[in-house]
Amino acid sequence: MISRVRVVAMAVAVVVMGGVAGVPAAGAEEPGASASSAPVPFVREKFELPGGKPAGNDLAVDPVSRQLYLAGDSTRGVSVFDTVTRRFKSSITIGGDRANLTSIAVDSGLGRALVLDDDDETISAIDVTTNTVIGRIPLLGPGETFRPQSITIDQTAHRAYVVNWDAAFLSVIDVKSLKVIGVIDEFGGIEDGSMAAGVDEALHKGYVSNGRSGVISVFDTRTGGSLASIAGGGMFPVDVDVDSFNHRAYVANAWSKTVTVIDTTHDVVVTTVAVGDEPVKVSVDPSTRLVYVSNNQDDTVSVIDGSVDRVITTFERSGPFGVGEHPSTTAIDPTTSTAYILAGFDAAIVVVGSGRVGESSIGRVAGADRYGTAAAVSRETYARGVPVAYVASGAAFPDALSGGAAAAKLGGPVLVTPSGVPEVVAAELDRLDPGRIVVLGGALAVGEAVVDALESYAPVVERVGGADRFAVSAAVSATTFAEHPAVAYVASGVTFPDALAGGAAAGRNGGPVLLVTKEGVPGPVAAELGRLKPERIVLLGGREAVSAAVEAELAAIAPTTRLAGADRFDVSAGISHEVFRAMQTDTVYIASGETFPDALAGAPAAVTDYAPVLLVRRDAVPAATAAELDRLRPSRIVVLGGPAAISDATMAELATHLR
Repeated sequence: MISRVRVVAMAVAVVVMGGVAGVPAAGAEEPGASASSAPVPFVREKFELPGGKPAGNDLAVDPVSRQLYLAGDSTRGVSVFDTVTRRFKSSITIGGDRANLTSIAVDSGLGRALVLDDDDETISAIDVTTNTVIGRIPLLGPGETFRPQSITIDQTAHRAYVVNWDAAFLSVIDVKSLKVIGVIDEFGGIEDGSMAAGVDEALHKGYVSNGRSGVISVFDTRTGGSLASIAGGGMFPVDVDVDSFNHRAYVANAWSKTVTVIDTTHDVVVTTVAVGDEPVKVSVDPSTRLVYVSNNQDDTVSVIDGSVDRVITTFERSGPFGVGEHPSTTAIDPTTSTAYILAGFDAAIVVVGSGRVGESSIGRVAGADRYGTAAAVSRETYARGVPVAYVASGAAFPDALSGGAAAAKLGGPVLVTPSGVPEVVAAELDRLDPGRIVVLGGALAVGEAVVDALESYAPVVERVGGADRFAVSAAVSATTFAEHPAVAYVASGVTFPDALAGGAAAGRNGGPVLLVTKEGVPGPVAAELGRLKPERIVLLGGREAVSAAVEAELAAIAPTTRLAGADRFDVSAGISHEVFRAMQTDTVYIASGETFPDALAGAPAAVTDYAPVLLVRRDAVPAATAAELDRLRPSRIVVLGGPAAISDATMAELATHLR
């Protein structure tokens, strides 16, 4: 079980990325308007809801467990979607036959989801680790009814606020004790006819959209007292979301087809932005400052760049980049800058990622050595407050091969060390402030002195070791992955190239990387595969790396396919071809296929960008890699490591394969 910490979402861009074909910016730039440099979102994938029936009222993301929750599915419960494997994994039954689950919110620090049922006016609490209901909170007394509309959570104070349409107060819930601890009433400026609330956690302010009066009420989250009433923004404000990092509140005004932007420091209206017809939901990604607005009447989603307060693109209903019919609500995973849009009438979830405005680009992420490069990759990928950081030997490859997929699953980096903790690694760990550190391998790989030194950077430091590299790979899998993953990847533990490219694919599909010898499946690995019971096994590399006998042994455990090629570059291209789709893969990571350290750190970072890791020679781009780049047509290439690993001439050749 991973430690839970406050998830902070201030992602840092690695390089400037190119635009995306098929997703034009909306409208010409107004005279004097600031040019947008925000990411341009585009549709990556669509997934049908369980049963394929129109359903669902609200979405919420837990970025720590990497799960998306859909309230109001066909079982009148909550569907759980694994954002790593892209599969619905379970359904949680809540309430009776008349249950109407209207709103859901997640406290990622406590690992709890709260779902509102306006039929019996209760809140059910879900433990996101076990996906079971752990409590039920009645909001009202017998015979009372106030039509609760929505729920939002202050993740700093661990308080939830329920907005009631027929009552001039908010219900306040302690997420830790799962009890109603009070109300914020008219003295906090709350009116009946209120629709939604948002919280600026840093400033201790709450914002409530009062639909009937059109006023935005501002209250002090510490005292419940009224701070301001903001009028004049728009007609019938129905939803509000707050960017606590940049101190902006965004209000969707259904009848005036606008979004009001409020400066939460001074509680004044900054501007009003025209969007689509009847905006009903607004969701902000603080890491990119993109604001997603669901427009109910014209089946569109407007995207506002919050840094310049203008619409930069609009998703239409149909077409390959469409968001379907009735895109009613959006949930944001700020750690990956991903938006999940519920297209209710299409019975689908649309996954939206982002690229950067401007020309296609290639950039290098590197440090003075392998330790510095791993730290640089982490710094450019992960925000402070990651749940976990993995640390492995930078002198040998086996332990970190399995660690990359695990790190991708849990949302943290892989850092490498020599016999001590280099200053650059120490500085990165200090910045990351991880909830825990996992040391990969035994004392011969990473000494006890290193473990002792790492205790200065996290409250929990633990070692995942084993008798050898094969046992370590099994232990990493056992401590990370639940039973029945969609896939388990198996590669040689004697050589590194095949598993290097497999790490990103495994992370993308939510499965482990396990190591074998050429002639056999070591006992700990066989036992772990027996526990996992994967739906399928993908064996990486040709028979020179892993024999036919091993393939047959694996096939006795689960259906097994082999991805092979003439060399390591062929294999990396084949892995990418199987997992990553053309025109939905905007970024590609490039690493040396002749040395191992840079690709080890790159695998979990690549997963956050939905990107494969392709291998090259220092002074050449192999034909298989070039062909895969041409198939994917990325607008962004990230080269891992300095010129000693991949030359400037090779970078120039790679640039010719950009979109």
